[in-house]
Amino acid sequence: MFEADFTEARENRVEIHGYMFDTVKNAINYCYGKDIGEFLMDEENAVELLLFTNQYNFITLKPKMEKYFISKLSLKNIELFALISDKANAMELRQSCVNFVQNLFNTDPKWPNGELPEFDPKFMRDVISRALTKKM
Repeated sequence: MFEADFTEARENRVEIHGYMFDTVKNAINYCYGKDIGEFLMDEENAVELLLFTNQYNFITLKPKMEKYFISKLSLKNIELFALISDKANAMELRQSCVNFVQNLFNTDPKWPNGELPEFDPKFMRDVISRALTKKM
């Protein structure tokens, strides 16, 4: 399991804190080729699993989770997805969020109809920077 001289290696066990049991269970189920689609139907579960894949370096599941979130991008969830992309160091998801917001500014004259979602200032700088450097 672990090759270094860690307690986990000697005891052949790992303690995981800060995540729901079902999140850890579904990450392990994924490793064994089981379908975790039902678990992902709940947005909170999906968010926690993305954060888990980042913390525990699931190099095969994390990109799939990013693609999953990208496929679900909408006006309703863009603020949340932009936030979690930073928390989970999910660069592909973050770039998709930047592109999504920039496209809204460019193509939807009604957006934002009311208050602009509360994006992180760095995120908005990236949106503006991309808009200013985009080739015409």
